Amino acid sequence: MTLSKLTDIELAVLGLETYGKEHWLDADVRMLRDCWDEFQRRGEDTMSFCRPSYSNVQAFHEFDSGEVGVDDVQFLELAGAGIAADYRKVMRKLRALGSDQGTKSPRHRMSSI
Repeated sequence: MTLSKLTDIELAVLGLETYGKEHWLDADVRMLRDCWDEFQRRGEDTMSFCRPSYSNVQAFHEFDSGEVGVDDVQFLELAGAGIAADYRKVMRKLRALGSDQGTKSPRHRMSSI
């Protein structure tokens, strides 16, 4: 699928539907990474227009890339930050993906989750 050919709405729906799956497959993780790249390519107008979808994909990207780690999530939870629940959801889904296949996430080690 060529994401650059999707409208902003189609991209937002794809990101939201992929993020919202109960369990992720490798293809879903790749799709979320591709959605992140496409959001970045399109710029702020698309990010603002597609806010709920963009926010979910951004939480995925920040944990997947290592920008946010397990210690950060624990600190955010202690601080009562609402975003911590989003990071926990990402961590849980990536951990389940890794345990189902006996592998770790390709971009981020989650050994301490």
